[in-house]
Amino acid sequence: MNGISRLGYIGCNVSSLGAWEEFLGTLFALEPEPGVASGGRHYQLHNGAQLLTLRSADHDELAWIGWEVAGAEALDRFAARFEDAGVVAERGDAALCAEREVDDLLVLAGPDGVRLELFVRSRRPDGSGVTPIELAHVVLASSDRETSVKWYCDVLGFNLTDQIFWGDGIEASFLRCNPRHHSLALSNLVGDMRGGELGHFMLETTSLDEVGRAHDAARREKVPLAFTFGRHSNDLAFSFYAYSPSGWLVEFGNGGRLIDDSAGKPGLYDSPSLWGHEHQAPPDGDSAKTRY
Repeated sequence: MNGISRLGYIGCNVSSLGAWEEFLGTLFALEPEPGVASGGRHYQLHNGAQLLTLRSADHDELAWIGWEVAGAEALDRFAARFEDAGVVAERGDAALCAEREVDDLLVLAGPDGVRLELFVRSRRPDGSGVTPIELAHVVLASSDRETSVKWYCDVLGFNLTDQIFWGDGIEASFLRCNPRHHSLALSNLVGDMRGGELGHFMLETTSLDEVGRAHDAARREKVPLAFTFGRHSNDLAFSFYAYSPSGWLVEFGNGGRLIDDSAGKPGLYDSPSLWGHEHQAPPDGDSAKTRY
């Protein structure tokens, strides 16, 4: 498809590492890598192929998104493409590469100033005994959704899979970089969200029973749900959404469909779900904090 092979990692600044550790452990049985400095936590996902990094801060925000590219030559092609397009990109130094556990990377600013990192890695971290849960996609609010979609397609080579426009003027575009239905989605501004803000990220598991187990754990431990168990209309995934300790959402699901590049033009849906996914108000009841 293009030089980007998949979503590789995300990093977030969080104001309560302890609450996040409890949240990820209770719902998804995730444990941080041992021996990581007190300033942050690394969670190995997809048997060591992906990383979720949480860094202690006095505020909560998305810090970076890492996209894996198909080898060193592909990274060099991106560097040349960025130069021709006037897109400023810098090579990561040895310290940054070591922190991200990669061989080489490029750092650039995407739409709304989102920090994007394109990286290559010749070998994975030791994934023995770690979770098969995969980091499936990220959803960002966009100050100009159509322009942002064009940028990701033209500059990074994503393909538009489909779009959903539904009640209350909510619009979302779903982009893919491999056969997965989408690895990135962009919505218009909802509630008090700002451009570039994280709406949610999805963790996908290979077992629908694990989704049910996590849903039971959320209800048992009184973890606030944002959307109840349901099935999406476009990617057909079964999932639920929980409010994270930082306010944005974490989706947990199974069964997202794959897309053949020979498929026709992008589809348009008028509802995000076939059934379920009933919206639940934020824990503090502030409707302006609604996230998608």
